[in-house]
Amino acid sequence: MNAKRAGADGLPLWVREEGVYAATSHEPLKFYRRIGDNPEWREQWYYAHRTEEFAKKMADAGFNHINLALFKGFGLEEEREEIDDLAKRIPVFHKYGIKVRAYIQFGSLMYETFLKEVPEARDWCRRDPHGRIITYRWGNLYWRWRPCHSKPEFLAYLKKCVDRAIEIGVDAIGFDNVKQGSGGDYHDFCYCDTCRSLFRDYLKRSFAAREDLVGISTFDNVEPPSTHHANDVICQAWARFQDGRLRASVREMYEYAKSKKPDVLVNTNGLPAHVAADSTDTATWEGHHWPRIEEDEVVCGVHAYKHGNDRGIIVYSSIVAPDFGEEDLSSPESPKLRVLKLGTACANAFGGHGVFVPAIMSKMRGARFPLEEGPFADACRRYFGFFKRHRELFHPLGPAANIAVYFNWQSWTLDRARVAAAYHLAEQVFLRHHVLFDVLYLRPPEDMRRYDLLVFPEIRCLSDSEIEEIGNFVRAGGAVVSLGETCRYDEYFRERLSPGLAQALDVESEKVKSLAVPKGALEPGGWRKCDGLLKAVRDVLGVRGLPLEVDAPDTVVMDAYRIPESRKSIMSLLNFDPDKKVRDVTLRLSSDKFGIITQAWCASPDSESYELQPLQAKQDSDDLVLTVPEVDIFTLVVAEGDEP
Repeated sequence: MNAKRAGADGLPLWVREEGVYAATSHEPLKFYRRIGDNPEWREQWYYAHRTEEFAKKMADAGFNHINLALFKGFGLEEEREEIDDLAKRIPVFHKYGIKVRAYIQFGSLMYETFLKEVPEARDWCRRDPHGRIITYRWGNLYWRWRPCHSKPEFLAYLKKCVDRAIEIGVDAIGFDNVKQGSGGDYHDFCYCDTCRSLFRDYLKRSFAAREDLVGISTFDNVEPPSTHHANDVICQAWARFQDGRLRASVREMYEYAKSKKPDVLVNTNGLPAHVAADSTDTATWEGHHWPRIEEDEVVCGVHAYKHGNDRGIIVYSSIVAPDFGEEDLSSPESPKLRVLKLGTACANAFGGHGVFVPAIMSKMRGARFPLEEGPFADACRRYFGFFKRHRELFHPLGPAANIAVYFNWQSWTLDRARVAAAYHLAEQVFLRHHVLFDVLYLRPPEDMRRYDLLVFPEIRCLSDSEIEEIGNFVRAGGAVVSLGETCRYDEYFRERLSPGLAQALDVESEKVKSLAVPKGALEPGGWRKCDGLLKAVRDVLGVRGLPLEVDAPDTVVMDAYRIPESRKSIMSLLNFDPDKKVRDVTLRLSSDKFGIITQAWCASPDSESYELQPLQAKQDSDDLVLTVPEVDIFTLVVAEGDEP
């Protein structure tokens, strides 16, 4: 049986209709005890999250999904008691409409107990260049061994975990720690004999006739590199090989889960965007970056959401600070509740999906948890309810932006520090100046042509084929703005004779702008020193301009999308200023992108009613100007008109 395509096309009906409003209690009691997080009240606290009372409170607050432990890595036999307990509790959660996700550990084995069940598992583990077993580095937990995803025996064991999950009736499966080092970070790359042999085979297939590139004629004696050199083709091949092995193993698990239950939702945590495209339905961004302005920078995880949109994957984020305490929830005016509301709005506004809120499982003493505090439950109910009420406006969505920020594998993986810094700069400039943008990762030429402008955030490595496609894009009427040393190298980090994107493209110069990164622009708040980027964008767009102009303080962040097969578009306004509401925000909508607008409305979860209210509008030349009376935390604007 063929598995469904990953991403939006493979989503179960309940996700399409409601979105995902999830909580997590995925650590088994055994794990808390082993890591020493075991106060006298831990067991009482743990089981309080699995009662019918808790399920009812979750449902009353608007949650529809919970992540519970099935396999943490101790072994199915060692964890049998808690697995059997989970099986008994699934019907309780289902009674209240709560879908259950089975947590399955993909990235570590607790060898102290696992070897009792599977003695040969010692041979499944990742080895460092010296042959030593690699342990789980987050928290320096020496008793967590990292398995090698090239070992079919390990994947066969994970399939047993999937079988058990399907057998007990879960609605979703979540694979955790689906990650490894990338590019110059070789810490988690595996150097076992299997990976060494497979890597040599990969080199022979990929570079058999490329002595001009690698400098050697045979690969029989090549050892995987243990230190990174960006311009070393063997190092590049080692990173690409490891990515390929990870992708193949995750795809195998995805297809297996779907073969057992076609409508099961598959989630991964830690899977890189360039690996995830056909290997998961949803991905967790575990940044713990609760939305705020810090050091004059907007922090909200927009990059994760936009990468997900580009790859066709729902991304949901651990949006709430994990240190909830009783004092934080006692008042409806609590700053933490504003964070919850703003984070929920961000998760929906930047692509139209649900939200992941681990803070519901706080470390409150005894059996207390946030849902026992009225203001927390009220905030969840209010905001989750708003986005469920207007779900048809948020999923599915199509692009409204005419600008895309371009990425490719070699720059993002091998040169990530520079690319990430330049991307963050561009992101801050666009967010703070209310410029719509999407992310475009190695998409085919027809996807490029959806946009008027491509922005390259110091993408230093571009292949000849990419340059040809970009040139065709410009010759067809598109424009390009590049930052820093974009196109200094080819895809193998070989320096070009004529470096720079403007030099590489045989096109009219007014459509191509190359900008140096201003001194100090990569420091916190440095976006204020990069007005040149905004000017370059306006210059190359010319009369086409931006599809949407917003007159609001730079603490207001905006995004917009078209609704496919509909005459409607949506615009989201998010206020990151915790101290004051913003009044009389104006939006100018270009008829070229949004059509001739005939009706417009707004609604907000901060208002008494969820219902859409008519908006004041006036025609100005070919554009429509809307005035939004107030933005407290989040306001949704809906416009309807003729097709552009």
